[in-house]
Amino acid sequence: METWVVISPHADDEVLGMGGVLMKYRNKVKWLIMYLYFTGYKKLSGMEIKSYDLMKAINRVAKILNAQYYVFRLNDYLPTRENINMLQKIIGAYNNIGRVYLPYWCGNQEHEATYRIGERVFRLRSDGRINYKELIIYFPEKTINAGINMIEKINWDDKLKLLEEYEFVFSEVGWLSKEQYYYAAKYHGNLIGEDYGEEFLRKFSIIR
Repeated sequence: METWVVISPHADDEVLGMGGVLMKYRNKVKWLIMYLYFTGYKKLSGMEIKSYDLMKAINRVAKILNAQYYVFRLNDYLPTRENINMLQKIIGAYNNIGRVYLPYWCGNQEHEATYRIGERVFRLRSDGRINYKELIIYFPEKTINAGINMIEKINWDDKLKLLEEYEFVFSEVGWLSKEQYYYAAKYHGNLIGEDYGEEFLRKFSIIR
């Protein structure tokens, strides 16, 4: 069974951007999710979401997906050698890596920093550290004209199961209602007939 790797800037971004795909393949691949958490607390509208709440949600999502995960608290937005080596060491221990998913690099500072770090971790394929088959960009936020070249059909009800695990996002932070949160996630991708899709940008592939 292949291992598919996801690098996420925040807990819930992996679900907003590709929760349907996570659910779609959960019994076909082994998911490895790496959360690069750049602050001890996520501050939104003057309120704090504590790390304890994040970890509870991450644990519940991982259980649904039967996924393995790591959470890193990084102090630097730059792709330092220390950060790169740490991630390469952990990910390199997994064999048969198929897809690698990185977040789109525009939107906010943490999304861009996560992409830049992930890009450094996976770009040196020739040195034998990490071999993989595809590098794919997912979109935690709706982005127009991003060069989308791949759409995956998903089941909305399956994606909703994961979104519900992050209810603390809108229950503790007043600026985002539950309805707005679900609406943004549901129409994140394109409608495909009666199905929903999630949009991606395939950057690299050796699959023929």
